[in-house]
Amino acid sequence: MKIILTCPIGLEDVVKKDLIEWGIKEEDIYLFPFGFRGRVFAEVKDYQEACNLAYFLHSINRVFIYLGVFEVKQSLEGLEQIKEVAFNLEDIENFLDISKTFAVRCSRRGKHEYRSPDVEKYAGAGIVERYISKYGKRPRVNLENPDILLRFDLHNENLVVGLDLVGYESLNKRGYRIYKHPAPIKGPIAYGMLRLIDWKFEESLVDPMCGGGTIPIEAALYGLNYPAGFLRKENFLFWKIFENVKLKDFQFRNVSLSLFGFDKFKKHIDGAKLNAEKAKVLNFINFDVVDVSDLSKKIFKVDVVLTNPPYGLRIANPLETEKVYNNFFKESKKILSEKGRIGFITSRDDLVHRYISKYGFNLVHKRSIYHGKLNVYFYILTL
Repeated sequence: MKIILTCPIGLEDVVKKDLIEWGIKEEDIYLFPFGFRGRVFAEVKDYQEACNLAYFLHSINRVFIYLGVFEVKQSLEGLEQIKEVAFNLEDIENFLDISKTFAVRCSRRGKHEYRSPDVEKYAGAGIVERYISKYGKRPRVNLENPDILLRFDLHNENLVVGLDLVGYESLNKRGYRIYKHPAPIKGPIAYGMLRLIDWKFEESLVDPMCGGGTIPIEAALYGLNYPAGFLRKENFLFWKIFENVKLKDFQFRNVSLSLFGFDKFKKHIDGAKLNAEKAKVLNFINFDVVDVSDLSKKIFKVDVVLTNPPYGLRIANPLETEKVYNNFFKESKKILSEKGRIGFITSRDDLVHRYISKYGFNLVHKRSIYHGKLNVYFYILTL
């Protein structure tokens, strides 16, 4: 069975690493299928394995079963071609019987003379016409809570059709975010940062600007071997598609974690504790109210500093942002162990290079990642 996994743009190789660790052969994994960034194509044993990947993997946003790729025009004529593709989609009858409801969703990249809702409308019309012509009955559309969710995604002239196993809500919504920080980092990105910096479970880790606690929470979930989807287990769409899905029992990893989450605002720390409690990892994280300028007063040595500092987009005074970055680099240098690493994600390339030079850090890794629609950079530094 062929599947496509979606992820934050820039973290496709993290997904590949997860798939290989799962047991999928490297030659059966392909990055950027059909020109799509933020996508990974893989061949798996069967739908059971596909469903388990959707449930367990921390690096992904969604998984869908690949039904085909088709060439359509970017002009308005392309809409009729999309409708024809939907009408002739034979594989759909393996999943959508007349008793089930369905919906179509489109993610579109490139210049087209039509919009994503137009794609959804025409694809939906083609499916309805197919069932009427073949069975004399009209399948029911349910845009809010369908039994079957079909993906008709476009990249320029490539139309990729798939069967979504997740549902409307992306897997970046883990289910633990009770407290909503004003500028949260998404779970798959936080997890991707952990994998890129090669954090080991026995290593101490601190997020000195933890906000709602996403980075230490993701570290705890990963370290303890929780499935990424365990808090939303009953909401996966695959339960409606297949009758006998069997999810593997997860093995709780018996490790001693040394995780710290600090923030200068008490309301954020209180919120982070609520989120960690919901994620069932509060007892594994040390949260405290600490300003980044006092970091070395709170913690002596640490192996990994990993954070999502403010970009300055919500701070009126630019000097305040510079002060935060200066204190972050200065204090991180004081607490970093001999083989320690600093990792952070930011859009402030200018400030980063200024303070790398000022405090004598070595830049060992830099990459572009899309945090939603915002292009940011992930850095790894050493002394």
